[in-house]
Amino acid sequence: MAENDGKWWHPLWKFAVHGGLGTAIFVVIAIPAVSLSLLVKWLQARNIDPYLIYGLKAAEYLVFAVDLILFAWFVVVTAVRAGKEL
Repeated sequence: MAENDGKWWHPLWKFAVHGGLGTAIFVVIAIPAVSLSLLVKWLQARNIDPYLIYGLKAAEYLVFAVDLILFAWFVVVTAVRAGKEL
């Protein structure tokens, strides 16, 4: 509380700013996963080798899963820090 100078809304403001920036970074990292999905659909329409399709799908899911897990971790850590500052 001492570092906030009695302004109770500072931790909430920091949480909102960090949450917004974290969401923007999540979207930036999710764009390659969406691009891979579109590429896979385009390649499937052209009857490309199924092993290539499976590999690209695995990469797509891996990129999105890691992005989602790290985003969830970031939100939890940021919320805990904001809660401690309140």
